[in-house]
Amino acid sequence: MSNNVLLARSNLGLTPLTVNSLGQLTVDNADIVSAVAGLGSSLANVDLNTDTLEAKIEDLNTSLTALNLNVVFATNNLGAYGNIANDITLNADTASSNVDISAFNYGSLFYSDFSLGLFDSVRVEVSPDGTNYMKYNDIYPVAEGKSSLLRTASAVDMCLKGLTNIRVVNNADVDVASNVVVSVVGSN
Repeated sequence: MSNNVLLARSNLGLTPLTVNSLGQLTVDNADIVSAVAGLGSSLANVDLNTDTLEAKIEDLNTSLTALNLNVVFATNNLGAYGNIANDITLNADTASSNVDISAFNYGSLFYSDFSLGLFDSVRVEVSPDGTNYMKYNDIYPVAEGKSSLLRTASAVDMCLKGLTNIRVVNNADVDVASNVVVSVVGSN
């Protein structure tokens, strides 16, 4: 019986591969880490339309049944503090200014005011065209602590794909919200 040697070609030349007694190809984890590092540098200039690339290498007649590879690409942080409203008075049933969110895929909205006597919700509205607005959801500001006059609310992990603008509306019939600060932040 002759001994056959399996070889693999890499940037280091030919390397012998190891086969166990069952005839299964075995791969050292260090070799996988090295290959993944090389793959990451070769993908640096690839433009993908997703935040995370999941690559699965499965069932290669080896002792490895699956290898999950997650490559996370950098995203741009968008938005700023007070970009929807910054220390304004928001009259009853009145909308704030709007902010362009056309570059956002996902976002979070943060609201605060100093209107302790106000118990109505704040409506978050979005637009697909900058003109026609529809309700996204309602947020309910609550006082921050027993003696605080500051009320806060937030809406996080909002999917904003395909939308162009966002704003808030004071849902109160008569009450005025004072010192309103509203920020939308997110990523593309």
